[in-house]
Amino acid sequence: MSHYTRPLKFLSYLGWCILGVLGQVLDGQKQPVPLDTERLQDGETYFYQPENTGDIFKYAIDLAVINPRSEYNSSQSTAKNPDFLANLLQRDGACLFTGINIGLNGTHIIPHSKGDDCLKLIVEDRPYDDVEVDLTSLDDIRNGMLTINPINTIFDTRQAVVIKSSKTPNHILDTDDVAPRCGRELEEDTSYPSDARYTFQYLQQENRKSNLRIMPDNNDAAFPTTPSITLPKPAAFLLNYNFGAAAVRLWGKNKMVFENREEIQRPKIRVSNMAPKRTPGKENRERFVTKRRKLDEQGGQGEVGPSRAPQDAQNTATTQEWDEDDIMLFFWGNTKAARERRERKEQNIKESVKKWRSTVAAE
Repeated sequence: MSHYTRPLKFLSYLGWCILGVLGQVLDGQKQPVPLDTERLQDGETYFYQPENTGDIFKYAIDLAVINPRSEYNSSQSTAKNPDFLANLLQRDGACLFTGINIGLNGTHIIPHSKGDDCLKLIVEDRPYDDVEVDLTSLDDIRNGMLTINPINTIFDTRQAVVIKSSKTPNHILDTDDVAPRCGRELEEDTSYPSDARYTFQYLQQENRKSNLRIMPDNNDAAFPTTPSITLPKPAAFLLNYNFGAAAVRLWGKNKMVFENREEIQRPKIRVSNMAPKRTPGKENRERFVTKRRKLDEQGGQGEVGPSRAPQDAQNTATTQEWDEDDIMLFFWGNTKAARERRERKEQNIKESVKKWRSTVAAE
């Protein structure tokens, strides 16, 4: 809580990032508490009560669809786009949080290993409409920041986050709700944004202690002031999603509520088969036969091809452990904004088909 001047606002922001809906913070007696309180009550339990949630299990993201997509996209995404780092160098110039200009890495907000389809789901199921909607690639500059090691590794494994707070309404946090930034000397051609803060924060104490000399905690990003550089900054809704996912990963409890759920209605997610094709050469055939033989000797079932068949994924999805992205996509996909967006999309498809049929019938 030391990262925030108003800790109850932080709890409200945390609930909003995970669930995707505004709500109230309640005390142990389930009574609303003012968010401008500067200290938490010792021994008090707080709850986040969302507004107008409805039946949260009415729709759900189907893990049997998400997981196979993630599998083959991860294999596609091993070769990163070289333009990603080049674009970040042009926009950021140096590490955003230290000003160091050697040993730089292009850090992805949504980890590159998740694949572009995961990003597509995040964009399609965003819980609000006042954000960018044309993000299609994880190598988009809005999904990146220029940093140094080991910050790149810590951030990629969600042991640290970047919080965007803004003077203009961002639903929850204003710039003064985040604790004062760690002071550092800036280069002459860089400055902190005047309308927002991008604040790096450690989530685990051990990482904070071991890397504090390299990367101070509660450190704000500084961007070049060159007028000709107008490339877009990191997308706020991706930072919000990543913060929610990191919180679920580190602090989430009772995931069995999702894993042991009863059969529920799920949204229709259209999946195109974009799995990478492999040439069935002699070496691949021998590797396949060897793996198949080992599985037969063990008397078990397993994945032997580049991606699991849809029916196999359907049979195993209910026993797979939910990770933080499964949970985040479940909550974001069930927000009112996401459901209405899917319904509009399906309605548009129906109208297009109807128009096409009427045109064909008239010919």
